[in-house]
Amino acid sequence: MNSETSRQHEENSENPMASDAANMPQDDVQLTTEQEAEHAVDLLKDQLLRMAADYDNFRKRSRKEVDEARLYGIERIACDLLSVLDNLDRALTHAKDSNDPVIQGVHMVAKQFTEIMATHGVVPFSAVGEKFDPERHEAIAKLPSDVHPENAVIEEVEKGYTVQKRLLRPAKVVVSAGTKEP
Repeated sequence: MNSETSRQHEENSENPMASDAANMPQDDVQLTTEQEAEHAVDLLKDQLLRMAADYDNFRKRSRKEVDEARLYGIERIACDLLSVLDNLDRALTHAKDSNDPVIQGVHMVAKQFTEIMATHGVVPFSAVGEKFDPERHEAIAKLPSDVHPENAVIEEVEKGYTVQKRLLRPAKVVVSAGTKEP
């Protein structure tokens, strides 16, 4: 063997791909390289599309979270302020003289408070006469009643509230136990 043939033989034994490429016609090598390049481009396009979809999903999820925070962010403070409104309502319930200017002032403050809460989506819901719903009502007593069917709300001790149709505070209620058995 001459020195060039032996050198080529050594190169081919070290790198089997080189021997295949050396034995292939030049057009086949170029075709394989073009196919590999097209495959790489297809993979990159797929990755780009996936990244774009992930980014779009992230953007939508972030926007939804911001909207929910804006919509329901008032919950904590509203819940704290409801006790003030409850106390105003209790004061009005126990007022003896509704013509007293102080009582009228408390009534106007309670009305304004309720209106402001409503502008922020915090509204009371009525429970009296409804069937007891443990998701919306908190039973504090159960009394026998000949007038009301069993599990009907017969008295509302503390109003329940929602914020944007989501329960903020359940109504504290007295529930009918049905008729008394002799």
